[in-house]
Amino acid sequence: MSDYKRDFSKLNFDDEIDLSKLFNVLRVNRIFIASFTGLFFLVSIVISLFLTNIYTAQTILAPSSKGDMNNNLSQYAGLASIANITLPGSSSGILDKDLALSLIKSKALLNRLINNYDILPDLIAAQSWDLASNSVN
Repeated sequence: MSDYKRDFSKLNFDDEIDLSKLFNVLRVNRIFIASFTGLFFLVSIVISLFLTNIYTAQTILAPSSKGDMNNNLSQYAGLASIANITLPGSSSGILDKDLALSLIKSKALLNRLINNYDILPDLIAAQSWDLASNSVN
């Protein structure tokens, strides 16, 4: 049983870090570190050049409600809507705004535009826009 016990007082724990040895190891291996980093840099650039470009666009549209409220109440309209309070003259455009936002967010509007105005080829295969003739190339 005494064979399994160790005398930890006789063990020498060297837990100090010698910075000069660390810098020496980095200096000796600097060519390997630089070439390894450069290799991954070049591979990442080559891969990024061969990937296809994907472009996305988002927009949020909302009708403005100018002229319904006087200037004194219009500055508090946002705060009043948070508190679920309707200010005088501010309720006229709320239903129209909600309807317009829900219509814009729906796919039904996009389907109607594609079917009625034939915009799908322009969305998918547009190369450029000619401003003079107002047409897609």
